[in-house]
This record gives sequence, C-alpha cells and structure tokens, in this order.
Amino acid sequence: MSVNQMQMEQGSSLMTAIYNQATGSNLAGINNLGEFVSVATTLLQMDRDPLLRAISQGLSRTIVATRPFTETLRGMEVDNEEWGGIVRKLSFLDKKIADYDDAYPRNPSLTADPNMIKDGVSVDMFVQNKPAVIQTNFYGGSSYADNLTIYNGQLKMAFSSPAELSAFWSGAQENILNKLSQMRENWKRIAIANMIGGRLASETDNTVDTNGTVVHLITEYKSATGNTTITSANWQSGAEIKNFTRWLYGYLNTLVSYMGNRTSMFHTDYDYANANMATRQGIDASRVGSLMRQSAPQDIKVYLLTELVNQIDSQVLSSTYHNNMLKWVDYDKIDFFQSIKNPMGIEVTPTYINNVGTLVTPDDPVTNDNVVGIIFDRDAMGISVFDEGVDATVWNSRMRGYNQWFYETVRFWNDFTENSVVLVMD
Repeated sequence: MSVNQMQMEQGSSLMTAIYNQATGSNLAGINNLGEFVSVATTLLQMDRDPLLRAISQGLSRTIVATRPFTETLRGMEVDNEEWGGIVRKLSFLDKKIADYDDAYPRNPSLTADPNMIKDGVSVDMFVQNKPAVIQTNFYGGSSYADNLTIYNGQLKMAFSSPAELSAFWSGAQENILNKLSQMRENWKRIAIANMIGGRLASETDNTVDTNGTVVHLITEYKSATGNTTITSANWQSGAEIKNFTRWLYGYLNTLVSYMGNRTSMFHTDYDYANANMATRQGIDASRVGSLMRQSAPQDIKVYLLTELVNQIDSQVLSSTYHNNMLKWVDYDKIDFFQSIKNPMGIEVTPTYINNVGTLVTPDDPVTNDNVVGIIFDRDAMGISVFDEGVDATVWNSRMRGYNQWFYETVRFWNDFTENSVVLVMD
C-alpha cells in the first residue's frame, strides 16, 4: 500500500505506537475517535522532546522498512552483512595440479627427478605449495542529509483525528522517500555506467584481456547467420527485427549458461607473475594459472534496455508457447543507462583495474551510443546503504516548530575480477 493511502485503523495504530514510544506505556490500541482524541491531547500536553523523538523514530522505522520497494534495479542493493564480505575480498588463482602421485610406482625415465625413485631416498610430504591469492579492497561512501520543518499548527491538526494523522504521516514520508529512492537509483546507474565504461575502455587497453566481457551483437549475429544487411541503425526495421530478435533470444540464454561454467572468461584475469607478486611471496609463478569464476543462475543479473526487451516480447514471445526467457536469473528492464534523452548512450570516465591489479582511469571519457544491456554476477557491482535514520531537533519556542533531519550514507562498488558482460548493438 502506498504511504498516502493509510486507513483509519492504520492511523490509530500509528498513534498507539507514538504514545507508547513517548511515554513508555503499553497501550493495547485505540478503538474509536474519542480514545484517539484523548491520547492526542495527552501527547500534546507533555514535554515536546519525548514526543518529537517518538515521531522521528516512527518515521525512521517506516522509511527503512519501505526503502527497498521504491526504486528500480532493486537487485543491486545489498545489506550491511553482505557488504561486509565485499569490503575485503580474497580470491584464489588456480595453480597447476601435479600430474603424478608418489604412492604409485613410476617409470624413472618419465619422472622429472629419477634420483628420487631409489632406495635410501625419502619422499618429502611437507613440501610447500603456497596459495596464490589476490586481495581487493572497497572503501569509502557518500553521505547525505535533508531536513523537514514541522510547525505546532501542523502537529495539532495531525493529532485531531486518525485521518489527519494519516495525511500528516504520509506527507512527511512521501517526498523524503522519493528523494532518497531517486538518489539510490542514481548511484546504481553510476555503478552500471562505470562498469560499462571500464569494460569498453578495456577493449583498447593492451594491459587488459577482455575475455569476452564486451559482446558486439550485430557482429555476432552476422557471424552466426551470414546476414550482411543488418546494422546498428536498421536492426529494428521490418526486414531485420524478427529474425534478429529470435536469434538474440537464444543467444542471451546461451550466454547466461556459459557464464555458469568455471572459466577465466567474462572477467578481468590476473597476471600473477607480471604483477611482481610471485617472487615477493615465494611462489613459483610458472605454476600459477588464471583467476577462475563461475556465476550460477541465481547469482546472475540481466538488465536489458526496455526498448530491446519490448521488441523481444513482441517479435519472439508473442509467437511462441513459452515466455521463460532468462526466468532463472534476476532479469529486469532498464529504461536508460545515464540519460532518458539518450537511453542507449554512455559517456563516462571510468576507473577499472588491469591484469596486474593497477587502477586505470583514461584521460578521455568513454562514449558509446549503442549499449543495450549488461549481464553480471551479483558480486560484480552494487550499492549498500547504511547509517540511515531520522533525528529531531529540540522544540524551537520562537518558531513554534522543530526540524526533522533525514540522513544516510551510500556506497557503491565495481569488481572487475567478477563476471560481467556488456551488450553493444554494433
């Protein structure tokens, strides 16, 4: 139910909660208008500070509880417990497995050191094989605050009936909720834009192996079908759209399936030897392989441009008996990536990491007007909101009112060592 559609029973319950919070009582409930007015009169005659704190704490609980259901791209938001596992992440690179077992007899001529296979020579079971580990750290955050002034006349009117209290409560929340939700949504778009920009920039950066992290859909379609007429400008034309979207329907499902395999594809691999880490840590760099990742369907998020999704729905799903495209993943439409005036456009100066773990920021912005989607692991990017709440100032006798302050801190992260694939219509 929307915050501006509260019923009388909700207004009475709200007054009961405020009363119990302010007085420390255990009032069971308010059953009629007379009881409501009696409780309201008691509250308005008491010291203002406990009353204001009770209202603020109620608003805080409501805003925190309502927050996840207001903005789009909800799957990108994690709680503080999940964020704790992202702040400092340890990733293990594969090391070569020995192709022999000392418990079995071997032909000495096929052994690296034949002298080990003879009487009087012991087999060392304490030989060291240190793990090749990389550590990524994410830190920082952006804090915000806003305030709302409430006057004595508003409080008196609000406490006159359950309907007035409901209207007051809804009004106090609605605008604040909308602003906070839009701010969080904007941070999600920032996280997406930086990931897309970083992947696109990596294509021309010789210090990064792109590993299939950018897919040029028109190019892939031409290669798979032999089509020579489709372009990024005419893919929605009557001559192209139906065949193209049917191919794309299958291609995206196949791509999601591929990402479920444990491979070095779809993320930035780590060159352990060239990072000068092996010597310092006493690790045989020749045995260190790739950074392997896999993304189970329940961990994959697929955000496609609304324009593209609508074409798939109308051209493909309308003519088939099933509509289970990507049904096992967090699948959502996104109306635009940065600007509603240019839904497919990206213009960002990203920060990303290269194969040796160095942060890279290009001198010039990355621009592309053909981005239609991104598929990524839940650990690749997202936001976390913490330290949110509502506080009340003391009563201002001269103003005959007080301020409610709303605040929160937002953090976003991009992890280029996790799987993510940018879809470009060219």
